Amino acid sequence: GTRQGADSTFLEDVITWITEAIGISDGGKRRMITNSFLISADNAHGIHPNYESKADPTNQPLLNGGIVLKFHGGQKYTSDAMTSGNLRTLCKGAGVSCQSYHNRSDIAGGSTLGNI
Repeated sequence: GTRQGADSTFLEDVITWITEAIGISDGGKRRMITNSFLISADNAHGIHPNYESKADPTNQPLLNGGIVLKFHGGQKYTSDAMTSGNLRTLCKGAGVSCQSYHNRSDIAGGSTLGNI
């Protein structure tokens, strides 16, 4: 992997630098991480009018329809029951719309490095 990629120590290093700078002990940092929830924020696409056949007509994220939780049967995205439930609860509490998108099973879609 790269120094800054998904399999690097970059995030852990940044958290350590921040917690040291504000005087949080190693034990406090571990408790903070244990009680935290990391969101892998990416983007979702709308339906392109020139390629409507690439999308499932019953499963389309709407532009300006809110945050999109993306799912894939082969786990190419990091969404699962726990993470999507947590995010839906956060969205509901903040009054933010939330919608789901599932890749078509017969056409390959995008992916994430989250499942490394």
